[in-house]
Amino acid sequence: METVNSPIRNGLSRAYSFPSVLLKSGLWRWWGPAIIASVAYVDPGNFGTDISGGASYGYILLWSVMLANLMAMLLQYMTGKLGIATGKSLAYMVHDSLQTRTKIIPYWLASETFAVATDLAEFLGVTSAIHLLFGVPLLVSCWISAGDVVVVYALAGKRFRRIEMFITTLITTMSLGYVYELLTTKPSVPQLVIHSFLPSVSGNAQLFLVVGVIGATVMPHALVTHSWLTKNKLTTGDAEEKRRLLKFHKMDTILNLSNASFKCQ
Repeated sequence: METVNSPIRNGLSRAYSFPSVLLKSGLWRWWGPAIIASVAYVDPGNFGTDISGGASYGYILLWSVMLANLMAMLLQYMTGKLGIATGKSLAYMVHDSLQTRTKIIPYWLASETFAVATDLAEFLGVTSAIHLLFGVPLLVSCWISAGDVVVVYALAGKRFRRIEMFITTLITTMSLGYVYELLTTKPSVPQLVIHSFLPSVSGNAQLFLVVGVIGATVMPHALVTHSWLTKNKLTTGDAEEKRRLLKFHKMDTILNLSNASFKCQ
């Protein structure tokens, strides 16, 4: 009886000790860069193109969402790895490669313009959400949307970990909402699986939506942010620390961006 129950008890013991192993391994302290980067993949632009594609063509274009998210996951992993390996962000590496001010200043101005244009979707999304949920006038919603960023950063101060945990809470809440949505809508699982891996495009309208999905998913500002976040996790910067952080970085990227991909689909 002892020999029969022993494997069961050992298995339960390992299951109960998993949270403590997670904390002791250092992954929890590392957790954060990929989940902040994943915010770029659950913005209104993504939802708009994905909902439009689903409403018009059903499951047919799911493969484009899957492909775009796999591409984004690879790029996010590479840029995060760059931050760990070099101790510099992607923006700083570009700065070093351009060298002269005549090249750096135009690039900087163009990057700022692109960042403002990309963040416009997030700004409009928050504004619309406040207006729809609470009936606040749009002009007032705009001021609230602009002020919430200042408030979050002011509360965080130098302890950026607070922002990571705050965003983790928001993303987790969204994930639970999508699990509930799947349970209530009951989509066809065979169709989900087939069209996630079977490319199919017929006509320009579908092609434009595919391009929109890819454009709304793979975004430069998320790559730059990810490299900046990972390089900030370095303390000593020695080879042993970098090897350990690369392992955590891979797990962080796969888990959090897979979660973002799930919400997009």
